[in-house]
Amino acid sequence: MAHYLDLGKPAELIEFARHKECRNCLPQVIRLDLVLTDKGWIIAEVDSVPAGSGSHPGLIEPIPVSVKRSLAERRECWTVLPRFSPDGGDIVISAESATYRPEMEYLVRQLNARFPERSWKVVAAENYSPQPGRDVYRFFELFDLPNVPRISDLVAAVGRAEVSDAAVQAVSSREKMWFAFFWLKPLREFWRRELGDKYFRRLREMIPYTWILDPTSVAAARSHSAA
Repeated sequence: MAHYLDLGKPAELIEFARHKECRNCLPQVIRLDLVLTDKGWIIAEVDSVPAGSGSHPGLIEPIPVSVKRSLAERRECWTVLPRFSPDGGDIVISAESATYRPEMEYLVRQLNARFPERSWKVVAAENYSPQPGRDVYRFFELFDLPNVPRISDLVAAVGRAEVSDAAVQAVSSREKMWFAFFWLKPLREFWRRELGDKYFRRLREMIPYTWILDPTSVAAARSHSAA
C-alpha cells in the first residue's frame, strides 16, 4: 500500500509526510464530496484542503435562523478552527490558491466577530514565517510547496511544538486509492474489524467500487511478449 501511495509524488512531498511531526497526524478539517444518486449518497472525494468552507456559511447567512438549524449550521467547517486553535492563528494561502482568498477572508471576519478574544488572519504563504503560539491552517496544495520557500520553517516550528498545522503535510490523506484499498478482498476483515460491522456495511454502500490500474505491470507484460 505504501508503495502505491508514494507513486508519482515528488520526493520532497514524501519526505515531508515522513517527517516525525507529520507522519502520525491527520488533517483537522476534512470534507467529503458527496454525490446524490438514485441509490443514495456516494462519496466522490475526501478533501483535506476544502474550498467552500468560507463561501458556504456566506451563502446560508441570509437564511432564517429556523431554516439554518435544519441545515446543521453548527456543524459548518468554520466552527472547527476555534476548537483546533483556541487563541486564533493564521490561514496561510499561496498565490496559486488566491481565488479562494475572498472566502477565507470572510471566514476570518466571522471567526473574529464570534470570538473577539482571539485573532485570526489571512496571510500570504510565499513569505510566511511562523510565529510561536500562532497556529496555522495551510490552505494550499502540497504540489505548490516549491513556490513556498519557507515551508521548512513551518515544519520545524511544528516539530518544536511551537505551532500546530490544522492541514498537516499528509500527502496520502486525500488519495483516491484508499477507495481501492477499501475494496481489496485481503483487507476486508481488517476494515470490518477497525470500522465495526455497521460502518463497514454503510461505507460499502457509499464508496464506489474502485480498482488500481498499474501501467508498470502492463508495460512489463508487453516487453515480455515482444521478447
